[in-house]
Amino acid sequence: MKEGRNEDYLTKQIKNIDKCKKKSYKLYMKKDKLKFWTIRIQDADSFRSLFDFSINNKHLKIYAKITSVFLFLFVSALFLSAFNRIHLNDYYKLVAERDNLINNINIIDKNLNNIYRTAGVIDSIDKVCRMVGELKPIPDGEREMGIGGPVMPGQIDRDIVDSYSGKAISTVEEKLSQLERKLKLDNSSLSSIKSVLSLKRDVINRTPSILPACGKITSGFGWRVHPILLKKEFHRGLDIANKDGTPVRATADGVVTVAFRGNYFGYGNFIKINHGYGYETRYGHLMRVLVHRGEFVRKGQIIGLMGDSGISTGTHLHYEIRVLGKAVNPLNYILGS
Repeated sequence: MKEGRNEDYLTKQIKNIDKCKKKSYKLYMKKDKLKFWTIRIQDADSFRSLFDFSINNKHLKIYAKITSVFLFLFVSALFLSAFNRIHLNDYYKLVAERDNLINNINIIDKNLNNIYRTAGVIDSIDKVCRMVGELKPIPDGEREMGIGGPVMPGQIDRDIVDSYSGKAISTVEEKLSQLERKLKLDNSSLSSIKSVLSLKRDVINRTPSILPACGKITSGFGWRVHPILLKKEFHRGLDIANKDGTPVRATADGVVTVAFRGNYFGYGNFIKINHGYGYETRYGHLMRVLVHRGEFVRKGQIIGLMGDSGISTGTHLHYEIRVLGKAVNPLNYILGS
């Protein structure tokens, strides 16, 4: 009985101590105005506590501030990472564009080298043409038109000039500038050659140089006895004999000044052509005149038909060439004669 009473007494004492502790704890909490937040994990059957975690308001606020700082830093890091990724993509695009630009510049440079080789061929042709046109040759140093030197200030930023792509662009610009000046020189030279050769071609086309008709030369240029008048005279042309209707051709380009149908001072049907540059040709004893006065004719064009009109002993063509009004030997103006 005494032991049971002792146990009850001890139990009451423990309960009193617990009550005192609780009261003192409450007083402490009221004094500091602290609140605790507790997280507990316990067994559902035995209600035995598996995990307890308590934290007061002060500590919770501190931890909250620290957590907010870390959260801010984390979000900032995510934002900076995304920002850097965007700029990295732009950077890689710019690098790809730069590489593509450099490749295109290199292709242009190779094409320019090919153009320079072609320009060398043009220079050779130009030299030959100037020799043919009897023009003064252009010195090789002047043909090269070298300019060289650095890019002028303000053309390209200094940083770009010092870069690989900037140097490539600078090289291409120099070549383009040099090529432009060279082409201007070649164009000027070719214009001069064209003018001279055009004049020479016109002179050649207007210079008598072919036989006016097919046939046999029966009388040449010079002194002879006239076959009808039987007296010595100076024959101012060639007599070419063939059958009636043989085509008679203009021996050079020119304008018909006389196209006479009848007997032109013993020449019969007669044609006279002014070729310019002092040249004039005459065609007599024609059966038929096929051109008109004032008509422009080309070298080799049929202008009449061979006949025996006028003072003549048979079908033939009387052909004359006059230079500045003076009769000359037509054989000297027939190529290959």
